[in-house]
Amino acid sequence: MKRILSCIVVALSFLTITNNVLAQTCASLDPSGFRNFGTTFASGVCSQVSQTIRYQFGFNVPTPAAPTTMQLAFDWGDGSPLTVLALANSVLSYDVTRAHSFPVDSDCEYLVRASIFVNGSSCPATQQQLLVAEARATNDALQLATQLGISAITG
Repeated sequence: MKRILSCIVVALSFLTITNNVLAQTCASLDPSGFRNFGTTFASGVCSQVSQTIRYQFGFNVPTPAAPTTMQLAFDWGDGSPLTVLALANSVLSYDVTRAHSFPVDSDCEYLVRASIFVNGSSCPATQQQLLVAEARATNDALQLATQLGISAITG
């Protein structure tokens, strides 16, 4: 009987700890209003362009402490897999840059989204989005312009 009670006490302690960790959700975040989401670098025109995106976000109070899992997910809008990055705990802001290469001969206009996740749950208040648009230029058009001595940038 003592062994059973001991097992029950251990199980309840584990559930209490687990519930306290899971209670750290998006509600734990207190956005300060400081935020920025934009491009910092483009490698050229479309076909294939690499963009560096910068995500900045601030909070009034530090983010939850460990063992809370903090992540930032980039959805590039081009069908490629999400880029998920681990974030530090107990901080007042994040400033993350990430480069991404968009597909060759693509539309060259993508809605890029980034959002913070706390313990696997997306936090809508932290979502930022950006329309990434570059000049439309296929490989064929660039080759023709080069042959004709026309600049793809200035015409």
